[in-house]
Amino acid sequence: MGLQLFGLVDIDGDSEQLTVRLMDRGEAKLYKVTLDPVRSA
Repeated sequence: MGLQLFGLVDIDGDSEQLTVRLMDRGEAKLYKVTLDPVRSA
């Protein structure tokens, strides 16, 4: 049986940070990255 992975994305309404998590089938977190918002001038 091959790996089954899925991603979850959350946006914090206060900080506007975007968090992406890569999860395996057992819901173990394999990778997480949080991105800060960038304001255009």
